[in-house]
Amino acid sequence: MKITVFGEGYHNTKNGEVLDFAELKDFGDYLQSVSEQGPKDGRYWVRGELHPIFRANHNLQESELLVVDVDSGYQGKPASSPREVHEALVAAGLSHIIYTSYSHQPGIKNRLRLVEPKHEPMHEGELRPQVHMLFRL
Repeated sequence: MKITVFGEGYHNTKNGEVLDFAELKDFGDYLQSVSEQGPKDGRYWVRGELHPIFRANHNLQESELLVVDVDSGYQGKPASSPREVHEALVAAGLSHIIYTSYSHQPGIKNRLRLVEPKHEPMHEGELRPQVHMLFRL
């Protein structure tokens, strides 16, 4: 599974590096190794390889990762806690990584990012149904 990593915040849309991970665990280990509580607009990654390496939707041809930013719950409900989301995904038999975002406030406002590997590369039109399926769990 490939990602494109950018440093120096969201204003950097051109100078990225493609990383390739054999397993979800390898990707999780990478995320853990670079996690730090820095400025909100620090290093970021995109869920696939960009052609050319310039952050724009049309440059992402496919992705083996479904990435969902959870800022609110399904149909206007509050977002579930990371533990509740994890338990629902385990019950559904889905491999995943969950980590909290910069704006996460435990017990007040849950903000998290969910990463689910897909067995086949996904294209843009396939994303929305996959996201809706996850929110129904």
